[in-house]
Amino acid sequence: MRQRLRKDPLLLGGMVFLVLLVLFAVFGPHLRHDPFLQNGGTHLPPGGDYWLGTDTVGRDTFSRLAYGARLSLYIGLVVQSISLGVGILMGVLGTFSPRWLGSLIMRFTDVMFAFPDILLAILIITVVGMGVKPVIVALSITAWPAIARLVKTQLATLKDREFVVAARASGASTAYLVFKHVLPQLWGILMAVTMVELAGTILSESTLSFLGIGIQAPDPSWGSMIQSARMQMNSYPMELLYPCVILSLTIFALNFVGDGLRAALDPKSS
Repeated sequence: MRQRLRKDPLLLGGMVFLVLLVLFAVFGPHLRHDPFLQNGGTHLPPGGDYWLGTDTVGRDTFSRLAYGARLSLYIGLVVQSISLGVGILMGVLGTFSPRWLGSLIMRFTDVMFAFPDILLAILIITVVGMGVKPVIVALSITAWPAIARLVKTQLATLKDREFVVAARASGASTAYLVFKHVLPQLWGILMAVTMVELAGTILSESTLSFLGIGIQAPDPSWGSMIQSARMQMNSYPMELLYPCVILSLTIFALNFVGDGLRAALDPKSS
């Protein structure tokens, strides 16, 4: 991993940015003004009291960006945890269960791929309502099929390897084979793919909030901040620039880290 960091400055830069982003999300909302309250005049420029100025109703932009980072990371991590659990379970069942059950699971996974993710998420939110929990539910439902397909593909190449056949011949149960011998081989690629999927989840959450059906006021989301600032972008362009830049840098950093981890941890990677 150290060698990879020396060879890949994008991986190192992405990891540094993500560490700073986590610190920003944890401590940023408490450094300046309350992100939910009107603390000063509207559209104040950056200064000593308001580091990034204020928004259209006088709320501190710096604090709102930090709280938006907290929400985005929270939603992204919860969604990826759920999708990993469900995706690994479906992938394992699709490989090691009886053929009829495995075939049924994989066909259901293929059906899920037939729906565009963001449109399916919009449909789910329309049914269950808006807010943080509905967004998590909607994005989790759309995220697990990709993990399930990846796990199924990887397990299909591993289940007949010599170490698995030897363990099975020695009397190991299927559960023991899966958790002791097979899944440990996948953690590298799963970690890398999760970082890339996390970027997609954060972008999807911002898209839903931009459309007005994701995170609801007064909670700040990068997407809703972009939508609010877009209405006055000609008069106050910096208010639009801040959330766009931090969202873009986050997506880039997660993709850089995902690609770097895949190269460093995946034994099949060159």
